[in-house]
Amino acid sequence: MNSKLYHTASVRSLTSRFYETEYDFQQMRGLLMEARSRTDDWHYWHVGELMWGFFMVACHLNPQEHIGLWHDDEGKLVGYAVLGEDPSFDWQVLPAYEWSGIETEAMA
Repeated sequence: MNSKLYHTASVRSLTSRFYETEYDFQQMRGLLMEARSRTDDWHYWHVGELMWGFFMVACHLNPQEHIGLWHDDEGKLVGYAVLGEDPSFDWQVLPAYEWSGIETEAMA
């Protein structure tokens, strides 16, 4: 993952890194709750889907190598990607940051 990305709507820098601690999981859950409360869009995971996906990665893979996180310049989690096995892959990005480069970087 690159260290910097730039949002197309404004000049806010984003940083990316891999999952590190349980606090990261709490932020991932918070991102989903925020996104689902601001939209009626079905493409955001339910918190239970996040828990299941994380459980599968933790059981069979290494979260520190298979979960990517993107933060804004204030340290807020604005997107994450989970690469599972078989191959499963998904990303979740706050509506204000959609198609700002996170999805492209996650796919790479």
